Amino acid sequence: MASTNFNAAAAPANDNAESLDRQLLSAAEFGETAKMIDLLARGANINARHTNNDTPLHIAAREGHLDAVKLLIEKNADTSLLNNFQRTALIESVRAHQDEQINLVLINARTPVNQQDSKGRTAAYFAAQDGLPLTTKALGDVGADFSLAGEDGVTPLIWATRLPNKHETIDVITQYPTAGLDAQDEQGRTALMEATVKDDHKLVDKYIGLKANVMLYDNDQKRARDLAQEYSAGESLKAIEAAEAAISQPLAKGVSGNVAAPATARFKPKQPVTE
Repeated sequence: MASTNFNAAAAPANDNAESLDRQLLSAAEFGETAKMIDLLARGANINARHTNNDTPLHIAAREGHLDAVKLLIEKNADTSLLNNFQRTALIESVRAHQDEQINLVLINARTPVNQQDSKGRTAAYFAAQDGLPLTTKALGDVGADFSLAGEDGVTPLIWATRLPNKHETIDVITQYPTAGLDAQDEQGRTALMEATVKDDHKLVDKYIGLKANVMLYDNDQKRARDLAQEYSAGESLKAIEAAEAAISQPLAKGVSGNVAAPATARFKPKQPVTE
C-alpha cells in the first residue's frame, strides 16, 4: 500500500527535469512500472531524490513493489545511496516488512550489507527482528557482519534472542563467524544472558554448545548463573552450572585450577573481597 505522506522531490534547476523526476518518484511509490519505463526513456533521473533523500529505489522497496525494484536495478539504479536516515533501499525494505524476495533481489544487486542507519542498525538487525531466515542467510553469504550493534549495543543475535519465536533466524546467524556470540549490549547482557532471563533452555543449551562464555558479567556484576537464579530459570540454571563446572575441572597434564574466561572488551572480572 502506498504511503499517504508522499512528498515532492526538491526542485531541480530544469523545470522539465523536475516534472519527469517527480513523476518517476510518484510512479515508484505506486509500482507503476510501465510509466516508470516511459519516464526513464524520456530522461528522468533514475536516482532522483525525494525530500527525505529517498530515491525511486528506496520508495519502491519500502512500498513493496517487486517488479519496480527489479526494473530500477536492471536500469542501473545505485543501490548504495543513502537517505536522510542513513538507510539503503535494502534497509528500508527489510524494515518495512516487505516481500522477502525484494530483500533478496537487493542483496544480489550488491547493496552494501553492512551499512548502519542513523541508529546503528543494519539490514541484519531488522531481518532478526522480523524473523527472516532467508534474508538473514543471504546477508551472511555475502559477508554481513552480524556483530555490528545498534547505538544501544544490541546485535542481531541479542535482538532475536530477546524476541519470541526467532529460533530459525538464530540458527542461521550462529552459522557465521561474525555472529557475535559473546557481544554485550549497553547493559552488559549477552545473548546467553537474554536467553537465561527468558528461561529459554533450548537457546541456553545451544549457546553453551557453541562455547558462549558463561563467565561474563553484566553491568550489575551478574553472570548468567546469577540471572538464572534471580529469574527462577531452573532448566537454564542446570545447564549453566554444568558449563561452569566443566570450566573448573582440572586441566590437562595434572595442572589444576580455574580457567580464566576469555578477555573481551566488556569483561568485568569479579573483584576480590578485602577485609
